[in-house]
Amino acid sequence: MSRRPSVRPAAATGLAVRRARPGDVPAISGIVNAWAALGRMLPREEAEVSRTLSDFFVAVEGEEVVGCGALALYGHDLAEVRSLAVRSDRQGRGIGAALVHSLLAEADAYEIPSVISFTYVPDFFARFGFRVVPADTLPRKAWTDCVKCPKRNFCDEVAMERTLPGVPGAVPGL
Repeated sequence: MSRRPSVRPAAATGLAVRRARPGDVPAISGIVNAWAALGRMLPREEAEVSRTLSDFFVAVEGEEVVGCGALALYGHDLAEVRSLAVRSDRQGRGIGAALVHSLLAEADAYEIPSVISFTYVPDFFARFGFRVVPADTLPRKAWTDCVKCPKRNFCDEVAMERTLPGVPGAVPGL
């Protein structure tokens, strides 16, 4: 399946969600690393963002990147929402929700039945049908970044999973 460009307007705020472009790399890294400095997510160097750029969507107001998120594919049956971040001065405006909608639409287009996230804000992800799951029930491939995490031996993130409706192989309620 080809990855197609997508733009998702959000409300009447002038916000749009689109696929990330090479020129967005510094902004993505900057937004993510601002939250990483607070211990809220793993940092992403510009080189890493560049290598995985096709995974990223950005939220833009005008031409300004104000949020980002990635959908990492781990195979035909599992993906992860990761590096979901909104600039601190743009919080509470529906930007994160618009990004999650786009990422889940991408997973649905790829017919990925299970989407996971590791988060500090489970209530936010619950609004999109994610449910808390025991972290040790997730496949090992979901733990690829844990090696780089300073909290790997005392993880305090909440593991969540959403199964997409109408996708072959999806198990409702997992």
